[in-house]
Amino acid sequence: MSEAKRDRKKTPGRILETALTLFNADGEPNVTTNHIADEMDISPGNLHYHFKTKSDIVEALFARFDTEISQLILAAENRDPDIADAWLQMHVLFEAMWSYRFVYRDLAQLNSKYPSLQRKTARLLHRKIAVTEQGCKAFGVEARGGEADVLARNMVLVMTYWLSFELACGVGGEESDRFGRGAYQVMSMMLPYLKPDARELVHELADQYL
Repeated sequence: MSEAKRDRKKTPGRILETALTLFNADGEPNVTTNHIADEMDISPGNLHYHFKTKSDIVEALFARFDTEISQLILAAENRDPDIADAWLQMHVLFEAMWSYRFVYRDLAQLNSKYPSLQRKTARLLHRKIAVTEQGCKAFGVEARGGEADVLARNMVLVMTYWLSFELACGVGGEESDRFGRGAYQVMSMMLPYLKPDARELVHELADQYL
């Protein structure tokens, strides 16, 4: 294979990585394909050879994001984790969300502009709710009636919009600290429903990670 052909094979991946960096930094609505091409020092025509429209780039990035998050959800679906496992899973989930933070920061706009993403986002959210409710039951959450479902939905609600809140507050620090704070904000919602020993474990984990 010639060097030129190898470069053409690499270009789509470079375009996606550059677009992801710009989307995360400036927001998807503020980035054009010309911005991406300029950042890569390639011609717009070269970019459009691989991705005809910006929509194609967004769809490809969301597909990667969907796959990564789905793998994390699947891992959680296939076992009943203890609280320490759940904390670690939450931390890893926030890492993945941070890597594709433009999705969460621009969620409403993306869903409005790209209807196919709305369906995929809804599917992911419903899976998150289901696996979160499963986890709550595994942790011995003492909830009555529909409280477990409401708790799971509220935890996913905080999970979904927490990064936007964190960025809006201008909270700095190391990324690992950021993920720990996110995990604690979500896990702490279970505290009133947990037995004393489980509640104490959440506090111990918070002391270790925050």
